[in-house]
Amino acid sequence: MRSISAASLRRHVPAMWSLGSRILGGVSVLLVNVALARRLGPADFGTVAVVTSVSMFGALIVCGGTSRVLLRSIAGSLGTDSEHLIDIDLAIARRVLLVTLPMGALVTFLMSAYFIRRAEDAWSASLAGAFVAIGAGLMFYMADVLRGLGEVRLANLGAGRNGGALATGLFMVLLLVTGNDLLSSTGALGLNIVALIVSLAASLLVYRRFRPQFPTRSDSVDRSVQRLFIISSMTFLGTQLAMYVASQIDLWVGSSNLPEASVGVYAAALRLMGMVSMPLVAAQLMFSAPIARLWAQRNPAELEVMVRRTVTVIAVPSLVILVPCVLFPGEILSLLYGKRYSTGGFVLAVLALAQIVNVLTGLCGTVLGMCGKESLLLRTALLWSVLSLVFDLLGVRLFGIRGLAVASALTSSGQFLMLWLIARMTLRIWTHPGWPARLPKD
Repeated sequence: MRSISAASLRRHVPAMWSLGSRILGGVSVLLVNVALARRLGPADFGTVAVVTSVSMFGALIVCGGTSRVLLRSIAGSLGTDSEHLIDIDLAIARRVLLVTLPMGALVTFLMSAYFIRRAEDAWSASLAGAFVAIGAGLMFYMADVLRGLGEVRLANLGAGRNGGALATGLFMVLLLVTGNDLLSSTGALGLNIVALIVSLAASLLVYRRFRPQFPTRSDSVDRSVQRLFIISSMTFLGTQLAMYVASQIDLWVGSSNLPEASVGVYAAALRLMGMVSMPLVAAQLMFSAPIARLWAQRNPAELEVMVRRTVTVIAVPSLVILVPCVLFPGEILSLLYGKRYSTGGFVLAVLALAQIVNVLTGLCGTVLGMCGKESLLLRTALLWSVLSLVFDLLGVRLFGIRGLAVASALTSSGQFLMLWLIARMTLRIWTHPGWPARLPKD
């Protein structure tokens, strides 16, 4: 009995770490946003929200799509006893980073300077945003490498936007120790940079300890292998950028077409929806490797069972949080951020409805990406990014902040539903909540 219990415990360790890190990350994100919103006020909070939003776009460029490819290839190599290929992939990824890192920093600086050009500290905040992009991008990379190699503890703590639970928790600590004095936009971003530096240092120390020692030399990489890795990385990068743009373009459009205070109110509602999506993000991080492994083993039936059962477990707490956001949006914003943000009640309710659609369509995007359909995922993401831009511009210019919220909710819901259908049509896998029975083993 002891051996069975111990084996069961070991099997659930990754799940427990993923769940725990997502809970810690969600709480930290909420506390950080509450502290920033109350200390900065709507206008400056909007500036920080826009810069950090752009910084995560730049972080994806810094990472260059390599983390997703590494996660898939490492999981597939370990699942098919091809461990000797891992060292080759790591060597190629490092070469890609040498190009993508400065590109991501520059793009972040230029985009931030444009979107927050009306802010008093636009240039300094934009420069700080570039450093946030570098730190967050390297954390993306390290988290997926550590997860693929089996180091789930720090991988889960460092996974997610803005350095995951580790960096966000440190950011919250720094906000607390600096007291309640008024904080500038650049000052807040500076604290974020410090938290990312410390988190990245911890990740590198752990990687050096668990660094794989494979016999293949990194300087003997075949050109065809390198070309295939780079193509896959760029495809993943394009997909990540397109999907991220589709999720953030409403904030960017709003920053160029709404008063600064309204941008802060919209950002507060959007940030709250980002926190609500944490369980779904946790499942994406936790099950990316198992999805790739099951698909590599040609076991789609077991894959669907795992995905749908996981989504069912996630849907229950997510809906418990989302329904009150639809019914009492103004009261929730006022309670969390202060009365100055209660005017965003309509925005929060509409965005919450779109998030419900996201939860009910499940892990469709992750399944497509981990099962080799990244090019199809990219085309879909690009389509909806363009549609989001068009409808968001029309909505905000015709009906202001409310029109922007409705346009954003409609286009994001449309993207979720399309990906759900594509996963079924191309992979013959449903991803919505359910509890299908497992097939009997031979």
